[in-house]
Amino acid sequence: MSAVANIQPSIVKRNALCFMLLAVNIIGFIYQSYYIQNIGGDWLLPTDTDSYVFIILGANEANLTLTGEPWRLVSNIFLHADIAHLLFNMVALLAIGPYTEEHFGKLKMLAIYLVSGISASLVSALWYSSAGSQQPDSESMQDARETI
Repeated sequence: MSAVANIQPSIVKRNALCFMLLAVNIIGFIYQSYYIQNIGGDWLLPTDTDSYVFIILGANEANLTLTGEPWRLVSNIFLHADIAHLLFNMVALLAIGPYTEEHFGKLKMLAIYLVSGISASLVSALWYSSAGSQQPDSESMQDARETI
């Protein structure tokens, strides 16, 4: 048997989906950070005043998600509240993702990732809607959109 036949594919090739999800999350964080900084916020530690940026970018605001904007169930999977949130999620993805991708395959791993995120988002939206989550008023949302 030749030595070439024994070469294992690199971890990046074997776990391409895992690394693509990692890249999408990091790019998403850079994108949202740009908008937060654009309105004078702190991209490292966003505050409550920056929450309108998250809502505009697709955060899971229960009243919006459950009343005509179901796309938020997916978009919020790729939003992160701050750099610590991003880092913890990416460490978890790198710890579990390669095993999941190798064991189940790329398509099933993607399905697991998306179904888990959408399910968690739906439970969160239902939980907060029953707890009386405050929907941002349309004037505040319009002001936020114009600022950005």
